[in-house]
Amino acid sequence: MKIKNQISLLITGIIILPTLCMIFFPIYTYYSSPRRFLMKGYKEIRKINEANFSESDWNQIQNYIEKIPPEVQILVFYNSKIILSTIPELKTGSTHNPKELFDFVQTTNSAYDYQFQSFFLEDQQKETRGGSHKNKGLIISRFDAKGKSSLKRIPKFMMHIFFVVLVFETLSITVIILIAKSVSNSIEIIQKATQKIANGELDTKLEISGRRNSNEILQLTEDLERMRKALKENLERRSRFIMGISHDLRTPVALIKGYSEAVSDGIVNSIDDIKKSISIINTKAGLLESMINDLINYIKIDNTEWKKTLRPVELKSFLKDFATNMEGAAELYKRKISSSIEIEEQQVLMDKNLFTRALENIYGNALRYTNDGDSISLEAKKNPLGKTEISISDTGVGIPEEDLEKVFELFFRASNSRRENGMGIGLSVVKSIIDSHGWNINVKSKPNQGTTFTITLN
Repeated sequence: MKIKNQISLLITGIIILPTLCMIFFPIYTYYSSPRRFLMKGYKEIRKINEANFSESDWNQIQNYIEKIPPEVQILVFYNSKIILSTIPELKTGSTHNPKELFDFVQTTNSAYDYQFQSFFLEDQQKETRGGSHKNKGLIISRFDAKGKSSLKRIPKFMMHIFFVVLVFETLSITVIILIAKSVSNSIEIIQKATQKIANGELDTKLEISGRRNSNEILQLTEDLERMRKALKENLERRSRFIMGISHDLRTPVALIKGYSEAVSDGIVNSIDDIKKSISIINTKAGLLESMINDLINYIKIDNTEWKKTLRPVELKSFLKDFATNMEGAAELYKRKISSSIEIEEQQVLMDKNLFTRALENIYGNALRYTNDGDSISLEAKKNPLGKTEISISDTGVGIPEEDLEKVFELFFRASNSRRENGMGIGLSVVKSIIDSHGWNINVKSKPNQGTTFTITLN
């Protein structure tokens, strides 16, 4: 059970149980005492018992009842009839002769102490002045004869209250102990989990599933497990990142060093050979620059500070400018270029430089993996859901189906790209940029037919 629910249950019990006691026991006490008859009026009592007495007679009886303690049982007897009774054996409204009544008292006087009080009603008082004492009323009261000790004299309703309070306190203490134990155990589990992560034990899975008494604190272990996986993946990615950099940078650096040493040592001494060496050095330096830019962009995406620089950009104008720049590179590479920007002008929150870099990476791949005369197109439109889609398509060599799911992985290079220079982080950078903006990107491709990258803006 959740800690919130446990505490709510405890608070509810603390509020409701005493409230019920405050309501129930006074009512119970009142109805178990002679005073309950005070709730009935003169007409109701007379109707029930068919007693022949006046309202002033009833007031006289009421005054007597008000003076009787709650734990005392009473019986009002008049004209061979029990007008009212709290004695269970003698029911209100029943008829008895005086002998039967006194026989009952005699058989029960070992268990109860009895008191008798006579009273005269109005008609009888008139007869009394004339010398008649017939049919006078009698009030019998009794209490438990064993209740003479101080403990036994405690009213029953007080004993009930004491019992309920005792049970309530026991339950409250039990619930508090269970809540404390639940919280303590949960904190202990969290402490062990965080200690493992702090010690670098990222290969050990945090076991939390299957626990019956899961609560909010214990559920934090699930977050810790996700954090452990993220840390482990980040460390593995960083390791692959360093290995990939060292491997891919080594080749152009070695070539630059080799040709520069050859020129410096005079091994290459003809003008044509020197020019050729310098050209190779320049080409490899450009490749290094491109790789370093990819690395900088990739590292920048990992740092969330760049999100603070997001600015609204006029999307249609931005895409038209990018399409114009595409045309210049397409002429140089002898590719056919086309664009179709079928959207209304709208402002989109983005990092303009990063998004430009993402589109340039996709476009650069299109140039690299197409041949002379192949086509490259840029398209922007609304999809059936009303979202803006930006697509860059080509009619190049395409990507094998088995490589499609991996094209956005860090340092992955498809089988048809082995002949090309690069570290395989370009599309990984693209994916990171698009995901970080809260957008989606997908790729469709068929070998020897071409590839389409589609970016969906949310």
